[in-house]
Amino acid sequence: MTTTTRARGRAEALAALTAAGAIGAAVALAPPAAAAIPGPTYHGGGLELIALDLPAGTATGYALDVNDDGVVIGQAWDNAFNQKGVVWRDGVPTTIPGAMPWQVNDSGQVVGSLYSDTGQSRGFVWENGTLTTLEPTDPGPDRYSYAGSISADGTVVGLSGTNTPLADYDPTEGATKQAPAGEAGSEEADDVFPDYQPQIRATVWRNGTAVDLGTLGGSWSSADLINDHGQVAGSSATADGSEHAFLSGPGGLRDLGTLGGPSSTPLDINNRGQVVGVSETADRHSHAFLWENGRMRDLGTAAGLTESSAVAINERGQVLVESHEQISYPFEGEPTSTVGIFPAHTASTAYIWTAGQQQAVTGLGGNTFSPVKLADDGTVIGSAVTPDGVDRPWLWSGGVPHDLSGPAPLQPGQASGINRSGLVVGHAGSFTKQVPVIWRRT
Repeated sequence: MTTTTRARGRAEALAALTAAGAIGAAVALAPPAAAAIPGPTYHGGGLELIALDLPAGTATGYALDVNDDGVVIGQAWDNAFNQKGVVWRDGVPTTIPGAMPWQVNDSGQVVGSLYSDTGQSRGFVWENGTLTTLEPTDPGPDRYSYAGSISADGTVVGLSGTNTPLADYDPTEGATKQAPAGEAGSEEADDVFPDYQPQIRATVWRNGTAVDLGTLGGSWSSADLINDHGQVAGSSATADGSEHAFLSGPGGLRDLGTLGGPSSTPLDINNRGQVVGVSETADRHSHAFLWENGRMRDLGTAAGLTESSAVAINERGQVLVESHEQISYPFEGEPTSTVGIFPAHTASTAYIWTAGQQQAVTGLGGNTFSPVKLADDGTVIGSAVTPDGVDRPWLWSGGVPHDLSGPAPLQPGQASGINRSGLVVGHAGSFTKQVPVIWRRT
């Protein structure tokens, strides 16, 4: 199984770390109600939807990842928004209190982060009921760790950091200002928070021992991805303050460069050492890239669109690309700033890039879909909007899209993970009536 972390990943991780644990409360406006559990339902493509049992005392949740033995991980909340990491083995849930699991490897080792209302967050590895916390490099009272990806042999990558307030903190404002989570080191953060210096370093844990991977000459770095050969991909500040993707190797961190602009970010890596992600071009657009054999290749955009992101790569070297329009945001002091973002919030499309050729991926009739994973057989999963505006769990295979939604009210949702046998995991229903589900072949 290709080991990735969602960069859904670094931005969400930093947001969660600085929020000190109140994930559910930050997004929900009302306590979740108990979700209806459907019986099995059937879909085109020979897939059967089955709801996973929520842990006792919880009311809503989701499934995020699945390994090749069918072990599923996710999260659940109770009515007071107390969060629990969940591991389902043979459909039976086991909880990890206060945890956000990110990934499970084929040995059943789960990696993620533990959140605390009173102390600093810690990365962890959970295996067969035993939880091991991952200490940051140079432990201290303000130091935290985050773990987001794990290889087949149990090597973990993430970051070590320090929660440091801005130098221009004004106590009369009532709160310490910090750079927006996920924007540390970005041009936008430098414009709005010129004194902010992110205090994070890319970290690898081997047998529980933390190793600082260093930087590309700048003040910060983050390890985001690891493959089963121990190659680590991530992002780092360079000496001039830009953000570049890197790949680790015997000689240290290798700068993967950019497509002509100031920044690049990796989003996936396969076991061949191919890295994909998004980079700014010289004209300040965001384009999908593939890095291999020492070269970063521009994978272009869909016809008529200006932005793209390479969100996944499989072991065959096929790349899943999401493409959308550029979005304009007003920033203080700037009437209009254009930023290419992922995932898209405008009309979008997707394609599979193979050896220079684009194969269009189709959605469910709406103008937007969000692909998240690409299996080795070319199957794509994620969510897609229908013509009536509902974002539904979706699978694309053999040129045919499939709506994976359940019966009402479980029609919204997303497919989030897939293993080599084609078992798909995700959730169905709105946030307040969300059910973790699996889709299995019949």
